[in-house]
Amino acid sequence: MKSHANDELPTETVVNRAEADREGLSSQRSRRVTDNPSFLFKWLNHAARNPYDKDVNPQGVVNLGTAENKLCEDLLVEKLSRPEINQTEGFMNYYFTHYGDISFRAALKTFIEEKFHPSKPIHAENIITACGCGGILDMLGFALGDRDDYFLSPVPYYPRISNNLGERGGVQIYKVPLTSQLQPGDTAPFHLTAGKLKAAYDRATKEGKRVRGIVLINPNNPLGDVYTEQQLRDILDFAARYELHVLCDEIYALSTTSESPAFRSILSLKDTPDPDRVYFIWGFSKDFGLAGYRCGLVYTSNQEVLEYCKVVAYYQSVPMCVQVKLRGLITDKDWRENVYFPTNRRRMKAHLDLCKARLTTMGVPIHPFKGGMFIWVDMQKYLGKNATFKEESELFEELIQNGVYCVPGRSMSCVEPGWFRLVFTVTTDELTTGLTRIKEILMKRSSVGKSHKSEYTSNTKHSKNTKHVGCYRVQNGITHSERHIADETSEVKTRTPDQKATNPATNDVKVRNGYKPEWQTGRRRKSDAHTQGENDFAQLPKVEKKRFFKRLGEIIWGKASSGKTKQFNRREGSDLYWKRRTKSEADLMIISYKSIAP
Repeated sequence: MKSHANDELPTETVVNRAEADREGLSSQRSRRVTDNPSFLFKWLNHAARNPYDKDVNPQGVVNLGTAENKLCEDLLVEKLSRPEINQTEGFMNYYFTHYGDISFRAALKTFIEEKFHPSKPIHAENIITACGCGGILDMLGFALGDRDDYFLSPVPYYPRISNNLGERGGVQIYKVPLTSQLQPGDTAPFHLTAGKLKAAYDRATKEGKRVRGIVLINPNNPLGDVYTEQQLRDILDFAARYELHVLCDEIYALSTTSESPAFRSILSLKDTPDPDRVYFIWGFSKDFGLAGYRCGLVYTSNQEVLEYCKVVAYYQSVPMCVQVKLRGLITDKDWRENVYFPTNRRRMKAHLDLCKARLTTMGVPIHPFKGGMFIWVDMQKYLGKNATFKEESELFEELIQNGVYCVPGRSMSCVEPGWFRLVFTVTTDELTTGLTRIKEILMKRSSVGKSHKSEYTSNTKHSKNTKHVGCYRVQNGITHSERHIADETSEVKTRTPDQKATNPATNDVKVRNGYKPEWQTGRRRKSDAHTQGENDFAQLPKVEKKRFFKRLGEIIWGKASSGKTKQFNRREGSDLYWKRRTKSEADLMIISYKSIAP
């Protein structure tokens, strides 16, 4: 007999067979997670499938997006390979206290007291360990909120906060937007105040949302800001007034340089109002560069939350073998304080200075760095005339296609297009290669007129110091494409000929605002321009030859080579590339040499 079951239903309610099958294979809860994938995990996996390696895979993706600290890998590998740490004992084969072995928590107690200076004695019994700070936030999401409750968080922010609290616990984030434009009461761009949290709380309440707490990352991710003692006190007073929990993730607390302001842990504040609603979070992933070891902790005096965490820690426990190795790491105070942390700070400072110097030459504004492993940079001027999020996405795609990954601001809920987070705690080769690839894209966008197109129009008036190379104007020794990249900022000062701008990491000579190094000065060429140019070029160091070819390939090639549109291939060696050019093309490059900074 023919079934008429579906005939009784309105047409619009008939369930598609494929959708029905899908519903039968997983729950709505699981689909809520899979239908909202993590941006950071997506692109981490993309970079991991094709990682850059100078020798094995030079065309791979340089990952400046994932916040990992690779600067002291040599020290950590050597330390963690020592027999006294790398031990195996029988008790490690069996079940253990899932929220942390007592000996490990005792070592963590001492470490916290020495590095975070709590105002009151802390107790090992109040420490819970789990597989990373993400696991800790997952626990706290269940413990402190019900499904569709809200936590306030300033944005831009680390977007995994939403995943960690919401994927299983169902807790949502109510965003508190910060901008680069100073508001009344602000002392710096993207400044967080208790007043802004209060305004967001009032809006959420009017919308019928139940706010249960506040999430802070200090130092801030991605801004690199460090909250002052007064900021923390104001936030705690506001939270206590409305009985809000305060989750303070201090995972970057020890990742500072000699120029960073003094860091104040939330544990160090005296007379904290409502201390049972304050949660200190820290882990080994950032400050020790051990993200693969998956170990984080929470400290609180809230006994109800502690009891819950002790129960569910079974699902997220840190393996005993990992606890033993990490205990040996943090209990060696001499190595920790005299070897690891000084070296880490020194290497961070060197990479930070390198990164800031390179970005300054590109004319990219940098938000003041105070702590963390990344810098927050403004590429809005390269987005085009309107500077939209669509154009930010296009720039991100261009960077990915050019083999470099950094995190766009929109993915971190920034309300202004053009901001990107760049991680600088990678290897020196990864950092220099990544910055070079970023510069290539920015120069390309400048040269095709995506930004400030009026600089390249033919009806622009030129000064008497202006001459032409190919289709570009050169003024005072710098093309307008280079001038746009260099930009006029207070950090880039004119140098006299006896001042060489040398990058300590690569030892390459740079040109700023018309200054040329000694090998680039000399009399102007007249009828013997070709011969003089050839002589000058032959005397260049090999690294400068490569930079010169690369520069000409980006700026001139395809524009002034007899109608040819070949693109310079940076993977070819400069000598091979030179030999493959025709005489007329070689002459053009030689004649142009002293007019264009390499």
